[in-house]
Amino acid sequence: MSTTTHAAISSEPLIPHPELLLRPSTLRQAWDFGVVSADTYPFNAPYRAVRSSPERQPPGRVPRLLSIVFATLIHYDDPCWDPDTRTIRFRDGWKNIMKTLGMYASQPSRDIINGCLARMMRFPVPSTHCCIAVQALDLDAKHPAPKTVTLTEEYVQACQRNLREVSLVTLHDLTSALELDLYTLAALYAPDDGQLRIARTFLNRLLPGGRRRIGCDPQRERMFTALNAAQDRWRYTMDKETDMVVITGRGAAATPSDDRTVTLA
Repeated sequence: MSTTTHAAISSEPLIPHPELLLRPSTLRQAWDFGVVSADTYPFNAPYRAVRSSPERQPPGRVPRLLSIVFATLIHYDDPCWDPDTRTIRFRDGWKNIMKTLGMYASQPSRDIINGCLARMMRFPVPSTHCCIAVQALDLDAKHPAPKTVTLTEEYVQACQRNLREVSLVTLHDLTSALELDLYTLAALYAPDDGQLRIARTFLNRLLPGGRRRIGCDPQRERMFTALNAAQDRWRYTMDKETDMVVITGRGAAATPSDDRTVTLA
């Protein structure tokens, strides 16, 4: 089989591998693992807020992590998720997963997340499946019932497609949105016993700010060091000869064969 090349993320749908996912009971007990959907992860979300244009898609780590929170709670049918009303109550699994990710731990962080949720009612998620994510939001602190977020039907359907396992502990340890993006690309596309090769020109097109950060040797090395330290499933390196980011699975051969190599170019 020849090397698989994708012109863009959406050019070839992923085939989910259920055997990679933990059983719901195991996940709810540990909250160490979650799932990411290729259809709803916002690779194109901005990395930083633009003061001159505050009315835009929410930036940074928060919208990226929220997409994983939503997909995980829906996929494992957590008690805080009501599929009939498409509503998540801010209790049970919501609190557990937020604690694992280090989110919603203080009033400033809650304000940032609540602001992000509010923007997700107005702006489509900048992902493969572009749609409005949040239909309604109840953040009334004086109300005795838990706060809630109601998702749109289209977004819920997209959250359940093309899933891969991610480590919530690893996500907690990754401090930049670009690190999250590179980790998620590995989770979605990298074979555990093979290699994912990503052309820098592809990352320049896909990721906001990718050109500046991946093209700078010191920043890139610091980022790869952080990614390699946060997890042991893949190893991140740069092939300067081909100008590609190389993500190698821990079970890969020294030189992976073409049928165990995926290329995004």
